[in-house]
Amino acid sequence: MKVEDVSALLNSAASQMSDGVTLLENDLSNAVDFGRSIQNIYADDMRGYDLLLHKLPDQFNKIKTWAKPYITYAPSVYMENETYGSIRAMYKTDYLPAVEADMWNVQDGADYSPDVVSLPDTRTTFWNGRFSSAVQHKTIFTEQWESAFQTAQGLMEFVGMLEMARQNSHGRQWDNMIMTIFQALINMCFESGGMKDIQLLTEYNTKHSTSLTAAQAMENQDFIRYAIYRMSIVRNQMRALTSMFSRTGFLQQTPEDRQKVVYIADFASAAGVYLHDAPNQFNVGNLKIPNATTVPCWQGMGTAGDLADRMTVKGKIALQVNGSMVTYTNTVPGVIGVVYDSVAMGISAYKHDITSHFIKRVHGTNYFDQMMGGFFIDPDLNSVIFRLA
Repeated sequence: MKVEDVSALLNSAASQMSDGVTLLENDLSNAVDFGRSIQNIYADDMRGYDLLLHKLPDQFNKIKTWAKPYITYAPSVYMENETYGSIRAMYKTDYLPAVEADMWNVQDGADYSPDVVSLPDTRTTFWNGRFSSAVQHKTIFTEQWESAFQTAQGLMEFVGMLEMARQNSHGRQWDNMIMTIFQALINMCFESGGMKDIQLLTEYNTKHSTSLTAAQAMENQDFIRYAIYRMSIVRNQMRALTSMFSRTGFLQQTPEDRQKVVYIADFASAAGVYLHDAPNQFNVGNLKIPNATTVPCWQGMGTAGDLADRMTVKGKIALQVNGSMVTYTNTVPGVIGVVYDSVAMGISAYKHDITSHFIKRVHGTNYFDQMMGGFFIDPDLNSVIFRLA
């Protein structure tokens, strides 16, 4: 079993979610008090702190702690939390063909013995890789910090703020890990091509003899109608027994109750706005996008939060080809939606541990927050991406 430390990946993912620094073009220094921020409260060169550790500001007439919970946005994934064994194994068998019934074609002297062995045709897919990451711990003091607060409640609010920061950091890492598996799924569909990668804009321009761009398409009522129409058709096709939406060509069906749909939030907003009370619009219910999870971006906000950046996925994936693993490096632009079988990807053997260690000589406590698990993607099962390409 291979355990991969993904702290660098999570740090990179977190940095990509930033949309840069907001520029204030107007001089508001005399009109608005923006406050004075201490960038690092643990720095040694700041003054006005408690005398023992030089870490906390002296008392002001009012102290507030910023402790707002992180709100997760990543889609929910199929989870199994077995403790023992490898990550996951799946056995599959093909559908059996129909044969002529002997009872309607009985032949004189023919042998109808049932003592014939016919071994089942099975295949096995297994996953054995795990990820691991930890939130950087911070030492919590209580006795030394008492001098910086007037009440025990004030001290506990401060400690609670630090604890909230740890929980938020874990939630942020978890979101980034889930979005990483979506990036891998999108890369796989793109690399597979065919019906796994539906290029909506190319289809629309070809059928209507137009040259609509990706930026124009998100504000074009006719294109949005076409996109919803095509997505509806594909989702209905996935309900049938077909190999079109499997990377390996395995015969599969994904009924509606197993279909998971995720959209980029921009497309969901565009459909809600530009299809509302449009001219000559009928059958309004048919134009609504199905209930789905939305995400603000697939990988990051980009340098300026541009739509093109939010819809793009870049990365490397390793796929099995003729028994060997092959690495592909792709840039996948214009992804507006993903539809996949709910058991085609998820997480298994997830574990979240929080442990503590008391430092006797300084009366401080270190808290260690670590998560471990194994994400999996099954290329035999159905998955499709829809793109403005």
